[in-house]
Amino acid sequence: MINIIVKYKKNFVKEIIVSGHSDYAEYGKDIVCAGVSAISVGSLNAIYEFTGTKPEHIINDGYLLIKFSEDSINQIIAKVTLIQLESIEESYSKHIKITEER
Repeated sequence: MINIIVKYKKNFVKEIIVSGHSDYAEYGKDIVCAGVSAISVGSLNAIYEFTGTKPEHIINDGYLLIKFSEDSINQIIAKVTLIQLESIEESYSKHIKITEER
């Protein structure tokens, strides 16, 4: 299962941590893993594209941590990322779980 932890500081998204594997299908055919990966890496690219700064992050096999600043562009990207991940969770709840820590 892919576990996603969303950490907040006040009402701001501070971090999104993605870990694990969905086990929806075999490697190379796993649409859940591919979707989560595309959304997550896309948010890193969007932050860089819109702000010109490389966001603080860690990427390893089956693990991604993204740290978001409190500026409005970062927060919009964080919220869009969450909406997209929640859409996947709605359809594939046996393979992805999102937890919020406030």
